[in-house]
Amino acid sequence: MQSMGPRTPASKTSILAVMDENRKRLGFGRDNTFVATPNVRNPAMMVEAEAFSHHLDKFERAVREYHKRVQGCVRGLLPLLDSNLPRVWLSVDEASGLAEPLRPSISHGHPSRVGGEYDMDAMNRYLDRLDRGIQEDVLLPLRRWQEGLAVAKERMRSLEKLRKEVDGHRRKAEKKFSRSEGKLRKAYLGAGYGSSSSSSSSDGDDVVPRGRLLEDYHRLAL
Repeated sequence: MQSMGPRTPASKTSILAVMDENRKRLGFGRDNTFVATPNVRNPAMMVEAEAFSHHLDKFERAVREYHKRVQGCVRGLLPLLDSNLPRVWLSVDEASGLAEPLRPSISHGHPSRVGGEYDMDAMNRYLDRLDRGIQEDVLLPLRRWQEGLAVAKERMRSLEKLRKEVDGHRRKAEKKFSRSEGKLRKAYLGAGYGSSSSSSSSDGDDVVPRGRLLEDYHRLAL
């Protein structure tokens, strides 16, 4: 097993570079300034989604009103189509007052019915198909989109709560990291370190404590 040689004190420049790099990697602010976890993208998307949701709500109300009016119009028309036209009666004998109706000629099978040969069962089937189409192909997708937005809002609230919890832990970790960094600065970057006036013997005596502080600092930064 090779024996480890004496630790060589790091330079002031390299220590500053290490500190700066670790702060960037860990997402810590400079000069002990805490930087909250950014969350710009999600709120921006939510603002646009809520604006779009407002337009969908208006469109859904318009579709429901349209559906209601169409159904009311056509279903109100069906009894009219199935009814008979009022007939014109002509006098046969003025003396006796007898009269007879003129025969309408709307259709051969149903000469007096307004709808003539129309198929009421087919009309009801078409109305039912229209009803299903609007419900399943228009209103249901709109509802599902709105439900998805509601789920996203709930998740956003949970995400924001989690973000605050994470930032709380990060704040504690940064304080601990800053204390370790402060000790390292004091040991490595104190007055006289690296200057020509400092004695080589005093630097050599402080190599091991500084090295241990540096090791502790790196371990904390992992």
